[in-house]
Amino acid sequence: IGRIGRDGSHESIPLSSLAERPFGIAAGTSGDLWITEWSNPSGDGKPGVQLVSRLDPTTGEYGCRSIVGYGTPRNIISGPDEQMWFTIGASLGAITGDGILRVFEPSWVSPWKGFESNGISAAPDGTIWIGVGGRVPGLASFDPRTEAWQLHRTKGYSPQCLAATPDGRIWFTSFGYKKVGWLQGDQITEVDFDGSPFGILAISASEIWVTDFSNNRRNWSGPLT
Repeated sequence: IGRIGRDGSHESIPLSSLAERPFGIAAGTSGDLWITEWSNPSGDGKPGVQLVSRLDPTTGEYGCRSIVGYGTPRNIISGPDEQMWFTIGASLGAITGDGILRVFEPSWVSPWKGFESNGISAAPDGTIWIGVGGRVPGLASFDPRTEAWQLHRTKGYSPQCLAATPDGRIWFTSFGYKKVGWLQGDQITEVDFDGSPFGILAISASEIWVTDFSNNRRNWSGPLT
């Protein structure tokens, strides 16, 4: 992973030699960094690797937990319950500071339908939201208190990254379909984006930042209404 200072200084920090691809990163409540890592099976028969890792940025202490068998881990956030929540395969994972792992499979997953979970965000009410790609794309909510799922279908496009705002909206990007949108209540609103939107960050309910792959990765800022 990399780190850059406000003065432009930067450094790289090596992780496990087991995996080749660090993907998601988030700060935990204690200040540690949590990272999802994975690598594909190699041509010489070496199996694939899927990890959730923890790094103390002060001491450099590193530890990882294998999560093989659930799919590829992607984005990760710090949840309102002090657990780290992350998307993995077609499901949602949660891991405690002690390394206790739980994986929650959505009710609509079946061997006959291909799904994948992408972006993730925590709403102010404690609900965890994920972007669902595959055969039935949409935005899905998971309530950690009841373990209840709810899927809100999009018009055929897959949400990539998510950001929740204090007014209850769930913002999302759709890279391949060049859209930015939000869910409020049961209503999904979308706007066309002149570029390829991917990452999204909500500074406030009225200021949304989006990274754009098509225009030299420039940042685009809201507000959108």
